[in-house]
Amino acid sequence: MSDVLFRDWLPPTYDPSAVRHGGNECSAEAHAKIISRKKGMQASILELAKSRGGLGLTCKEVAAHFETHPSNVSGRLSELKLLGELVHVTDAVGRFVKRDGSAVLVAATEGGQ
Repeated sequence: MSDVLFRDWLPPTYDPSAVRHGGNECSAEAHAKIISRKKGMQASILELAKSRGGLGLTCKEVAAHFETHPSNVSGRLSELKLLGELVHVTDAVGRFVKRDGSAVLVAATEGGQ
């Protein structure tokens, strides 16, 4: 995997859920604990997405694959979308395709939007 992840404009300390939790101390502490693992988690998720090709994946599927809760991977998915590494699959009119209630994402190299 290349070092394209965590470009200067998205440092490892970036917390994709900071706005949602509004600086909640427990949430901020939880994020601080995973900063050193973010790049590895992103790489593993991106590898999984590439292995699934056009089928794509959802947050729930990623969580099941890594035997964790969706909240433990959703931030990494958000970061990968911001970095342009994952994209939403859309239908003919531009709506996000969903599977089991979750948006389907593919590696940017697979097309998507």
